[in-house]
Amino acid sequence: MNSETDRPRGILTDTDRRYLFGGTDYANEQSERDARYRIRERVFNGLRDLDLVLRELEGRDLEQVLKRLDEDDVESIVAFAEYLEAAREAERKRERMVTTLGRQDNSELEKMEQADSTEADR
Repeated sequence: MNSETDRPRGILTDTDRRYLFGGTDYANEQSERDARYRIRERVFNGLRDLDLVLRELEGRDLEQVLKRLDEDDVESIVAFAEYLEAAREAERKRERMVTTLGRQDNSELEKMEQADSTEADR
């Protein structure tokens, strides 16, 4: 049994998981775009549900959930949180650049972002 695909529904359906693993061929591009939209919406709403879970789920229930997570699960959660923070920081940096430039000149911003990206890769 593959724990990535053969488990009860969470945010993603079995069909969503098959698509993300490359196992789904759609008849046309629109069907694939629709599938990607549905996945984005489920992920977005699932993440927003985390606030409710943290506020309202009893501590003993939350502890039972956390006990079931293995090290790979925790690493994935941390990696996702780090990705979110990096994306937020990039947006804050972009906003500071726009403010500093006093105008939204995309070519200048792209040059500055490219320089920052090259710097970060070193």
